[in-house]
Amino acid sequence: MKYKNIYLFFLVPCSLCLVTCGTRNQSLKKIFHYNESTGIALLDPAFSKNQSTMWPVHQLFNTLVENDGDTKTKGSLAKSWDISADRLEYIFHLRTDVTFHDNDAFENRKGRKMLASDVEYSFKRILDTKIASPGFYIFNNVVDSIEGFKAIDDSTFRLKLIKPYSPILQILKMTYCSIVPKEVVEKYGSDFRSHPCGTGPFQFVAWEEGLALIFKKNENYVVVCNHNSLMDVPMTTPFIPGANKTIAKSSFAKVPLFGFYYMKGAVLVDRKNEKSRKESFKKMRWVLRTGLDMVIYPEGTRNRSDDPLKSFYDGAFKLAVSSGKPVMPAVLFNTRKALPTGKFFYLQPCKMEMHFLPPVESTNMTSRELKEKVFRQMWDYYEANK
Repeated sequence: MKYKNIYLFFLVPCSLCLVTCGTRNQSLKKIFHYNESTGIALLDPAFSKNQSTMWPVHQLFNTLVENDGDTKTKGSLAKSWDISADRLEYIFHLRTDVTFHDNDAFENRKGRKMLASDVEYSFKRILDTKIASPGFYIFNNVVDSIEGFKAIDDSTFRLKLIKPYSPILQILKMTYCSIVPKEVVEKYGSDFRSHPCGTGPFQFVAWEEGLALIFKKNENYVVVCNHNSLMDVPMTTPFIPGANKTIAKSSFAKVPLFGFYYMKGAVLVDRKNEKSRKESFKKMRWVLRTGLDMVIYPEGTRNRSDDPLKSFYDGAFKLAVSSGKPVMPAVLFNTRKALPTGKFFYLQPCKMEMHFLPPVESTNMTSRELKEKVFRQMWDYYEANK
């Protein structure tokens, strides 16, 4: 197999680049107004020392951990952590599905994956005397000055203390400890204060100091794709612009090699088991709440007919309506040609294409109306471009 002979092309609708669109009433529903009487001085988390800067910084960035109610701690960028017996080392296991917002400093201006090296850089930046962060004190006489911050690998970060310090997790919740990307900080230097880039629920758009500060919601979607081949999942999941998970049959977890991939990157479901179906729906809603796209193949099984699509099941559209998320239709071409039905360990070199159609809002629609609209949109597009 020669993967270099497989070509992938993507058509991204212009509407994805708009902060708001449609009628004025629709736009107003997407705008949150917040007044800060004392003014906002900067948006660099290393300098967010008062409430007027902490609140907007918290919308743009994430920390390793965050509050869960009044007294508990839960992971944010860290999904779990281990504490050594002597309470001197904290090993944080990071999420692998988080990306920084798009920025000119990144390759192709597309946000890249957040790594443990970003955590190491962000924490060392707080202690850098050239930066002169007012948050310097939080690690002073607490963290080992030589081996305090260490990226073990891309998804594992180690924090080493001088002595046991029980408030350390509370310290890590502070906005000072927000994770920033090195290349963006270095591109803007001191102007990073007005050109922030993080992983938070909102993205920076523009700032006219003393007049207006504009963020846009870090939108995510229920992505629905046609299903023609076993090639569909390995093609869609890595190349959808946003971090995402897909849904797959639980039996796929038993497939050698690919099973590990499905367990990590998919919500697994036993379609014959009602309890499993209900649990998978809850998990998919959680995926959307964490800011990821949820990728679903509404035909259920592969389309072996000559028609553009099989009839759609309701699940994807009920998910979109119940979560208030728009549906992003994606039409795949030539995956069946690349990997025909019934042929394994075979790959025909050809051009495969994935076309993103304009998103369909789920608000003020029933799941049936949404399903019918998306089905017709995808059918017509396939017929016009096959």
